[in-house]
Amino acid sequence: MLKKERELLKGMIYVKKSYHTTIALLGATEFFAFFGITSFWILFLSQKGMSLWQIGLLESIFHGISLLSEVPSGMLADRFCPVC
Repeated sequence: MLKKERELLKGMIYVKKSYHTTIALLGATEFFAFFGITSFWILFLSQKGMSLWQIGLLESIFHGISLLSEVPSGMLADRFCPVC
């Protein structure tokens, strides 16, 4: 093998290892961020005197608005920044 081919092969192995590590770290971060924020949010609202029904209603409204705004916000992003 040529020197360039060996260096390329080493780089590919490093990228593959780095890729797997990055995916695992990203998954762990997302898992703890989502469940950490959600549980503290529910505790915060319940300490402010809201019932579980009211918290559920607020969460439903939040996720419903998020769902409905996905397509229009994507269309705006495509219109004003098609390369991004």
